[in-house]
Parts: sequence; structure tokens; C-alpha cells
Amino acid sequence: MISQSCSVVEFLSSEKERLQRFLAFLRERTVKAPIEEVFQLHLGYGFEILLERWRSWVLGRGTGSHRLPPSDICGALLEKVIPIVQDHGADQLERIQAIREMGRAGYVLGADALIEVLGKHDQIPAEEVV
Repeated sequence: MISQSCSVVEFLSSEKERLQRFLAFLRERTVKAPIEEVFQLHLGYGFEILLERWRSWVLGRGTGSHRLPPSDICGALLEKVIPIVQDHGADQLERIQAIREMGRAGYVLGADALIEVLGKHDQIPAEEVV
């Protein structure tokens, strides 16, 4: 949810005029009107249309390019994080933390280890791996 929320904010900030309208919405300090009405007042559409436009924007951007991480991050992933993910004998919470670190790093490196965890009906909840 955090990544998706960040992406919606990135969409709202992607054009100068829309950014100005979004900032005006954020500065609005009303408690009398429902939040979606205030949003619609500033941007000209409600949340449902926002999500439709955001989704089209995301799909239009494509998958992008995947490059290797910088050498220090690459080394940490290869030498420390990925081995913990793959170690079925390691502490479950430590493995979950390693999986989360991989997600925060945001690189494709190590995706095969995550796919392997998903494929083996591991003790790690699938929601964490995904």
C-alpha cells in the first residue's frame, strides 16, 4: 500500500498544474466538507476517476529498465540478504526482515530467491514474499 500510495502522489505531482492543484488540496484545512468533495473541488474529479487516471498513467509508463544495483548494495544483497532468504533453517523473523530489505532496495537482483521461496510452500507467509 505504501508503494501504491507513493505512486499516486507521484502521478499527482507529474504535471505542474496538477501539482499546484494537489498542493492546494493538501493545504485545505476544512473539517466540514467530506475529503473527496474537497479533492474534487481542487482537482476537478473524485477518487474513482483519480484511480482510473493513475492506473492509465502507470500502464503508460511501462516496466522501465532494470539495472544492477550499485556495487555496495549488490554485495550486501549477494553476501548477506539473499543467503538469509534462502536459508530455510534461519530464524523466520530474520528471513522476513531480509525479504523486506530486498523489497526496500527495489532491485530485481534476488527475485529468483523469492520465487523459489514462493514455490516451495515455505513457512514464510506469501504476502511477505510478494
